[in-house]
Amino acid sequence: HRVDRRQRQMCIRDRVSTQSTGSNSKMQYQVLFLILATLILSTTAQGYSGIGDRLLRTFGVFHPLPLTTSDATQQGFYDASAGFCDPNLGYLWAPKNGATKSEPLYLFFTAAGQLTGVGILHFGSPPSSLEAFWAPLNGTNGVYLMVVTFRPPSQVCSSNNLPEALGTQVVINQGSTNFRVPTTKSGAVTSEFTPGGCIGKMGEHWIFDLESHPTLTHKVANTMPLYPMYNINTNRISAFLVSTPNIQNTEPFGIWEGPFIPYLWCYNFCPGCSWDPEFTGSLHFMLTDPDLNNCDGFSCSNN
Repeated sequence: HRVDRRQRQMCIRDRVSTQSTGSNSKMQYQVLFLILATLILSTTAQGYSGIGDRLLRTFGVFHPLPLTTSDATQQGFYDASAGFCDPNLGYLWAPKNGATKSEPLYLFFTAAGQLTGVGILHFGSPPSSLEAFWAPLNGTNGVYLMVVTFRPPSQVCSSNNLPEALGTQVVINQGSTNFRVPTTKSGAVTSEFTPGGCIGKMGEHWIFDLESHPTLTHKVANTMPLYPMYNINTNRISAFLVSTPNIQNTEPFGIWEGPFIPYLWCYNFCPGCSWDPEFTGSLHFMLTDPDLNNCDGFSCSNN
């Protein structure tokens, strides 16, 4: 549990004021020790700054994606930016053989070589109501792109070393749609996301209905195609999935998961789910250690 530093410090000051003058020096050391311990405990509980300390793709596979350009080079990505930094996304890097159905990811980096976001290709036309999230890719026929950016525009082209390994935000199509995904459970409540089911190694799913939020229609055309997940102990974002009703290349022939029938897809929701597509595919991205995301004691009835 996080400690209210201001309350703790006020309480300590009150206690100090009641001591005799002769014990002031001793109490001052105690005050400093307690404040320092509070700061250390808070940092330790968090474990990392920003939204996460890694980027793993595909649930069950948990393939680590590169957080730096040097790691990207080792994984077979190359700088495809031609020296141009998109002021909203960063420098574009692509797989050595180009992004394909089997390897449908682009990466974006800062000038200093830190990851700024990930671009996901979608093959086949998504529901027209979701075109703000899946933008047609120029020069292609039936290929769409969603970019999820982890850093603000002020940082994506930065040559400075930024303190967060991954970033501080989750924004879909920064510079156009600018859909900001809450990075905390309390933010999801405020933004009228709807709580869903909790799945081990992922976290508690939350869903945003574009038509009737926070009420769910359970229709793919009305559902924002990125579901954030939150660690039930820290209430911070732990992962997210990208969904599609269009069949994509799944493991082991690609990186997507599924496709899932409605009965299985409804595990992402709380009871009462009546999902409409015959099949739904997903692609998970884990931002933290999956082993830290358990569902012990979770119940939809507590939401």
